[in-house]
Amino acid sequence: MSTEITSGQRIAEWRKTKKLSQQKLADLIGVSRSYLGDVEAGRCDASAKILTSMAKHTDVNPGWLLTGEGVMEREPPISEPVSEDPLAQQKAQVKALVDRLDDPRKLSAVQDSIEESERMKRVEKELAELRGRTG
Repeated sequence: MSTEITSGQRIAEWRKTKKLSQQKLADLIGVSRSYLGDVEAGRCDASAKILTSMAKHTDVNPGWLLTGEGVMEREPPISEPVSEDPLAQQKAQVKALVDRLDDPRKLSAVQDSIEESERMKRVEKELAELRGRTG
């Protein structure tokens, strides 16, 4: 019997450090809970879909996930330059929060809020232009 730690075991380890249920992680990465359980238990290998989705939707270090080498979590991205536009600053803050969400429904609600905020900004600009023409 091999004592080598598998990608599935590392997925389980990462998930537990994040205090996520199998169901929440499965929903986040787009697989069934039973399939994720099989991967974690070593009954089947982690698919490319799981590995790429984990890399895309979580802070897990893909190198660690595949090989066990390096640190478990990726370093946070370097901050982008601060914008003078308050809406751009707000969007950047919301994006940073969205990147940390573990529930796709919350992500959708935040994206809807961003779109509504952008729409309101356009309406405000149009109103200012109309006032400029009539005032």
